[in-house]
Amino acid sequence: MTYKTSLRNRFISEGCLLSSKRESSGLLTEYFRKHMATYLLVTIVMVVGLIFGATYAATMGIDGIEISYFLETGFNTLRSGTIPNQMTIAQNSFKSNFTMAILIWLAGITVIGAPLILIALFIKGMSIGFTVSFLVKDLGASGGATAVMSVLPHNLLLIPMFILLGAVTLGFCVDFVKANVLKLKGTESSKPALARTAVAIIISTLIIAAAAFVQAFVSPALLIMASRFI
Repeated sequence: MTYKTSLRNRFISEGCLLSSKRESSGLLTEYFRKHMATYLLVTIVMVVGLIFGATYAATMGIDGIEISYFLETGFNTLRSGTIPNQMTIAQNSFKSNFTMAILIWLAGITVIGAPLILIALFIKGMSIGFTVSFLVKDLGASGGATAVMSVLPHNLLLIPMFILLGAVTLGFCVDFVKANVLKLKGTESSKPALARTAVAIIISTLIIAAAAFVQAFVSPALLIMASRFI
């Protein structure tokens, strides 16, 4: 009897867990369905920024000799196996990206700052596109390798993070306006959306810290290897 009771309790527990997982999955699916347009918008803005930055770097008429000199000096330093102060690199990386993340978050929760979210994402995309395009333009194939080693690793973390943060905060603005300004029936309260922005900024902070570590410790090691062939 005890064994049957134990087995029954186990089945009940597993059933509740499975039901909870299905419910969570359903809520997540419903959330992305409702906010698909927002995620699509912020992604398009980021991609347009990337394209604009890349196009500007490829077509700008300024003399890149001085910049090329600094790049070559940097490569010579890396060829010797010397890495600049990595903690300083990590701190600067974290500070700049965290500042932008906080600005996006604050712009979102104030609602009236919603356009600034899109502007910040555009600028972020533009800076990445410009950097990659300039390296490829100035150094050719070796510049492409340099871009992959120096720009790509940490931005593989940062780009999705900024898209997620931008979409969540912009989604809060939309939900707030629908619920409190337009007062549309059936609209979700803005409180859950505000809670999602809090979770998003916490997750973003962790990702920014991880990206800073990659930029300071992983990318330089990759660049040292690549600089021997440049």
